[in-house]
Amino acid sequence: MKKSKLILLGLIFWLGTYKSIKAEARPIFIGRPIISTTVNGEHTEVKQIPAFKVKESECIITEENGRFFWATRGNKELTKHFSGEYLTFFAVDGAGYVRITDPQVLDFLDKAKMPGSKFNYAEHILFGLGSITYQGTIAK
Repeated sequence: MKKSKLILLGLIFWLGTYKSIKAEARPIFIGRPIISTTVNGEHTEVKQIPAFKVKESECIITEENGRFFWATRGNKELTKHFSGEYLTFFAVDGAGYVRITDPQVLDFLDKAKMPGSKFNYAEHILFGLGSITYQGTIAK
């Protein structure tokens, strides 16, 4: 009986330690869309995102243990690339990408009182031979 209690206590301690060591996924980017552009080969449609749908259409990227995930697209794994003034996260399965204006560039434009684009990010999702692109502003 003492041995089983000791094993149980050891297991509980180990699980508690493991859980505290395991990193939690934390959001590193949240984008709020303003417009969507849908292309299906036959036509292109550009739509304003209604205010009541913005929250449900957000783009969220998380980081966990140095790896990146597209939380709002089934936690697809992403790779991170810098190029010029853009930071791009590509889905490793080729499903799309999220391109963000480098926050340092946005900070510079703001401090210099220079106008920037009304869009700070684009989320491009492929489906078959069509695609949908959301463009909007950075919330985080």
